[in-house]
Amino acid sequence: MLNAVPPLFILLTLSAPVVWEHHGVFLTLSFLLMLKRLETAHEWLWFGFAYLLEFLLPTFDFFPWSFGRLVAPMLILWQMWRLARRKGDSAVFKNLNSWFVRLPVLNGL
Repeated sequence: MLNAVPPLFILLTLSAPVVWEHHGVFLTLSFLLMLKRLETAHEWLWFGFAYLLEFLLPTFDFFPWSFGRLVAPMLILWQMWRLARRKGDSAVFKNLNSWFVRLPVLNGL
């Protein structure tokens, strides 16, 4: 029985909508790292939907709208699992990197 207490604490923290407002900070790096692998419009759509649920949707204290922040990490985890087999960076990420290198402001630094 006592072995179930640590997972219970984690589950209670994840399932409480009032706590989720500041926990999105921990997911920021995960969302930024996903940008390297996104290529198709389908992947960008799912990423945008998860981003909307996690960072743009306000926190609600009533049932159906409060669990959007719980769905977003699940979507990102699913997308990471799908894109883990892909090797290398996406074409969009490579183009943005080459564009940033050519910026005159960055060349003077």
